[in-house]
Amino acid sequence: MLFGVRFSLRSLDQLVDSMLETRHEFGSLGKDSAYAIGGPSLDEDTRRDLQMRRFRKQAMLGARETAYYAGLFKRLNLNPAKLSYEDIARFPLIHVMPYVDDWRFWLTAAGVAGIDPERGPRFDSSIAAYRAAEEGLGLAIGRGLVLGGALESGRLVAPFDMRLASAHAYYLACAEGTENVRKIAAFRRWLLAEVAALDIEPGGRQSATG
Repeated sequence: MLFGVRFSLRSLDQLVDSMLETRHEFGSLGKDSAYAIGGPSLDEDTRRDLQMRRFRKQAMLGARETAYYAGLFKRLNLNPAKLSYEDIARFPLIHVMPYVDDWRFWLTAAGVAGIDPERGPRFDSSIAAYRAAEEGLGLAIGRGLVLGGALESGRLVAPFDMRLASAHAYYLACAEGTENVRKIAAFRRWLLAEVAALDIEPGGRQSATG
């Protein structure tokens, strides 16, 4: 299926070949080809509507399959099928101490007002915060590089499609003068190869998970 239309692999091969020929002849694919590759663009209201539908679907799943979320929605008098962005204000926001501004950045980018970005429990490490989110203690801001396994297994879900570039980074550090020691150099080569295989976007991405 391509944008809801059935197509054969042979047709896809022909489409790719035509695009490659166009790029070779004219130097670029042009906006029409870019549209075909990237799909239709969504205006902001439509994007937010789709994200909220996904959030409601995950909320209904949580309420149906876990006693914690069933009790939480009942206690807050919330219908998971009719949640809104503003209802986020009624859920605990989980924070990681080194990244205390994450929720402020995320809520601002999402266009959500009236929510205190500093409320909620704080943890000294990302791992502890993500574990709290797994236990249903609230919503956390997560980084794809760390959360890949939890998201794939279903232990955590990312109810919103919005992703933000992170200003934070990971560094490999060693004692000065030891960077060329065989074991350290071999580990560095292995680590870079592993990271390259992940196909991570420059700058990293962070999203709200729970």
